[in-house]
Parts: sequence; C-alpha cells; structure tokens
Amino acid sequence: GNFEKEITVTYEPTTAGNHSQTIVISSEGADNVTVSLSGTGVAQTANYTVKHYQQNITDDNYTLKETEKLSGEVGTSVTPDVKSYEGFTAPTTATTVTIKADGTTVVKYYYTRDSYTLTWDVNEGNDLTGEYTSGSVKFGATITKPADPSREGYRFDGWTPTPGTMPDEN
Repeated sequence: GNFEKEITVTYEPTTAGNHSQTIVISSEGADNVTVSLSGTGVAQTANYTVKHYQQNITDDNYTLKETEKLSGEVGTSVTPDVKSYEGFTAPTTATTVTIKADGTTVVKYYYTRDSYTLTWDVNEGNDLTGEYTSGSVKFGATITKPADPSREGYRFDGWTPTPGTMPDEN
C-alpha cells in the first residue's frame, strides 16, 4: 500500500559513538515498513560547578571561598578534585556526581579550620587573670595575651614571641 501522509523520522543519538535504531511504521490496511537508521552521536557537554567552603573563625558555619566552573560530557561521572588550603583540613573523600544536561550539577566541599591548643607558661607565676586567649584556638584567630604575671623577686620581661594570630611561634 501507499501512504497518504509523509512521515518524518528524526534520529539524534544522545551519546558519542556509532548508533543504530530500527523502527517499524505501520498503517491500517498497509504492509508494515521497516526503517533502519544509523548515525554517529556527538558528545553533549554541560557545565557543572564545584564550590569550596571554609569553616569560619568565630563559629562553626562555613563561608564560600572559591567556585570552579567546569564542563564535561552529559551522563558521565566526574570526581572533582579536593583542594588543599593552609590551615584547613580537607574532606577525606572526594564526591562523585553524574553531569546533568541542564547545568545544575553542583559539588560542595567543606574544609574544617584547624585548631590548636594554646597554653601560657607562667613558670610558677601568679594565676592568670583578665581577658586573654586560651584553650583551643582556630587557625587565623587573633591571640590576646594575658596580663603580665608576677613572682616575688623576679621581673617579667614580656612574652616571647609577642602573640599575633594562630598559629604563631611556640
């Protein structure tokens, strides 16, 4: 039989490489028509985003440090690199994601701020009083020194070195 309508078939492979597809077109009262299609697909790429967050000094929240805009083949798995920042501990595992065609793929990495134990050595002087930094201190935090200690028969010459930000000297 003859078809009275024109039929358009579009074949667009969505992944790279050689592809083939067979379709059967049928019409009431007519013989089926088998059509074989073949083509070479071109890889479709899309953007994805990697965001790197660092823990704040003053609280346990995180602030965006850096954003990377990358691209890759749609439908493939990617594992973006974890970065190294001085004074921060990187995530122990990298995240693997599949790239979406709509560009909404986002990977977020959170870096924990290193902390140090700070102890003032007063060498048998008086107990420290007033406002000063002690205990666990985060990387980059300002160190506030205590009031000068006193001890009978001795003169205090100052803290060596003069405190700055953590980490400082010993």
